[in-house]
Amino acid sequence: VGQASAAAPQQWQLASTAALVGAMPTPAHAGGMFDFGITLPFVAITFLVMMATLNALWYSPVTAEVDDRNAKLLKTLSEATDMLSKADE
Repeated sequence: VGQASAAAPQQWQLASTAALVGAMPTPAHAGGMFDFGITLPFVAITFLVMMATLNALWYSPVTAEVDDRNAKLLKTLSEATDMLSKADE
């Protein structure tokens, strides 16, 4: 009989806790696709920092190398064209 009376308050506490949790208000659009909370400025700042970093460390050097390569190819092509025209004479 002592065990049954000890279990009764635990069931009552569980029921009241469940009622309180069920009565708590939920956020209007929590986890939605367009949840503009504190994450929007964080994502925007992260995007801008990554864009600047990639531009400085990757895109600028690669673009410079591609431009140098194109200049060398154009020079070689013009030299080859000049040699071909001299050979035709």
